[in-house]
Amino acid sequence: MKEALAFVEKGPKAYGNATSKSLCESAELANFDRSNLQHRLFIGRLFLHSADISNPLHSSFDVARDWAVRVTTEFSRQASKEKELHLQVTSYMDGLDSEYNIAKVQISFFEFMVQPLFDAVGKLFPNLSHLNDWGEANCDGYRDVIALCEKERGGG
Repeated sequence: MKEALAFVEKGPKAYGNATSKSLCESAELANFDRSNLQHRLFIGRLFLHSADISNPLHSSFDVARDWAVRVTTEFSRQASKEKELHLQVTSYMDGLDSEYNIAKVQISFFEFMVQPLFDAVGKLFPNLSHLNDWGEANCDGYRDVIALCEKERGGG
């Protein structure tokens, strides 16, 4: 439970070399106690964080892609404002000015943030285990976007 809570609060870097498999095992072995306030808070945080990063898991690639464009547009505006104010630019928010870059970022975001969390969610709530399948399908859609961009550039 402690390992899973660290993931929800701080992301996958919270536990160094631990894998999503170890998170799933930890989550699977957790003995949820409905009367325990800490356990209920954990579930609340889990669902809040899950909802916050779930846009790559939509059953429709077009909807997931639309949300990705909205989020990356917000990131690009922030990076521009940071540059304007001569602040250090948040690296992952800069350079999201093409379909190609957005597709690359979405695949990485899914693989390193969304998928590990939803592996654990699927273990805790088996009725939600199909969500990562939709994420994988959307990554395939982004791979198609990348291939098309590379073909148009003459690189593929």
